Amino acid sequence: MACWANVAVQRFPYETYPPHVADVGNYAFKTLVIADALRRHSAVLWIDSGLELRAPMDTMRQWLQDYGHVSALQEDAIGDLQYTATRPMLEHLGLGKLWPTARHWQFCAGGLQGFVRGSDAERLVLQPVVECSLDPGCIAPPGTSRANSNFDQTALTALIWHHGFSCLPRESHCMWSVKKVPRDPLAPAHPIELVSRGHRQPKPYTPLLRMKPGCHVDASDPPWAPVTPRNP
Repeated sequence: MACWANVAVQRFPYETYPPHVADVGNYAFKTLVIADALRRHSAVLWIDSGLELRAPMDTMRQWLQDYGHVSALQEDAIGDLQYTATRPMLEHLGLGKLWPTARHWQFCAGGLQGFVRGSDAERLVLQPVVECSLDPGCIAPPGTSRANSNFDQTALTALIWHHGFSCLPRESHCMWSVKKVPRDPLAPAHPIELVSRGHRQPKPYTPLLRMKPGCHVDASDPPWAPVTPRNP
């Protein structure tokens, strides 16, 4: 990636954070990365690598301008039976009393999160999740796993709905079926802006990658990862 044209790889300083942040399996790093980038830029849009941009980001740009935040809905609710770690997290966030209502809140995608620096969304949503991510008892208490928690996505979703924000439809901004977009990655897919391909093949955009002339990265000594994240 460091050799892709128009791409700059920024090292995340894991060594300056509590040890649990280096465990990428608890996703504590994600909102910390967003907050770190937001200190240097006026707005940040996190898009997971499994999501493909299939149209101009007009709607997402407008939401960032209007609301200071953008995300997209998911199918599940935070209180669905498998998510047994949700209620304890809400208690950590001071939202435990809202459980009868909050359990029905529909997830907003952790893989699509945008914030504008200085916005209400940064103050009311991002910053509390940053604080949660720094506390292993909040982001990943003992017994928490991917089977019973959505980690940062749960915290983000709870604060998004609690503070009156909303999220874009999944049909246009987190569509799981790649069959609903053209095979040609350059063909218009309106109104779908983002589609989730995940690990599935083929990757139709790969031949379109442009590389920096003469770029070479020594894979044995990557300058952006002096501390290796752990994923048990």
